[in-house]
Amino acid sequence: MKLLFSFLLLSFFIVGFSQNNRKYDRCEKEIKEDSILFKKIITESKHVNYTSLTYKIMDDIDKSLIPEDNLIILYHEKRRINPFDEEPCFCCYEILAEHPVYNDTIFWTKNHIKILVKKLQKNIIPKDATRGNFIYGKADRNFKKFTIFRKLIDATKRQEIGTYQKKALNANYENISDEEKFYYFPFNHKKNLVITEDNTSSEPKDDFNTLELVFFNEINNKVIVQFIYNEKYNEAYSKTYQYKNREWELIENPFENE
Repeated sequence: MKLLFSFLLLSFFIVGFSQNNRKYDRCEKEIKEDSILFKKIITESKHVNYTSLTYKIMDDIDKSLIPEDNLIILYHEKRRINPFDEEPCFCCYEILAEHPVYNDTIFWTKNHIKILVKKLQKNIIPKDATRGNFIYGKADRNFKKFTIFRKLIDATKRQEIGTYQKKALNANYENISDEEKFYYFPFNHKKNLVITEDNTSSEPKDDFNTLELVFFNEINNKVIVQFIYNEKYNEAYSKTYQYKNREWELIENPFENE
């Protein structure tokens, strides 16, 4: 009996060791491919004008989907991923090739947001999509080291202060509310902005919209932008832009509107 138990234990160890080796091999391959793609994208981008791409993307924002006077923009911090969704994490690394030359930090700047304020005629409220936080108060030291949006955060804190109100019903169907402060870029010098998320009825009422842009860089000077309005991820669509003959062109995307 002891011999059988020892044999089974050894078998489980060998199988587990073999599986882990395959996982690490796959991980190493993923990281290597990402590094190669990253270098290709960086090399191609040396003589590309990304400023004109920013204005083209701005023009492609669908105003009909953001009718309210207030717009929350959702920006993304860098992320580390486990491409195989393993727990514990066998393969966590920062994806270098996802968007090294055109990303949130290039699109969501103080100057670009001010242009959008005038273009869209809206109060614009930046929000960290990664952490789910508005910009307000003092960030902890660890976050200051981590964030890639120091300039945007500092610029936003020099704007106006507003209040986010969330209304809902508790288990006894009684009204409850919560408040949160934020900094925002005002339209027409709007001060003391109050925005409300009202979930007290069967038809929730918000006096703001949200806009989230997700950027992907590809070889051949391509940038794919996913447009997500009002956090309706099932209705998100993508547009692919390519830099040709010193101009950005909107090209057909086989995955568009999927």
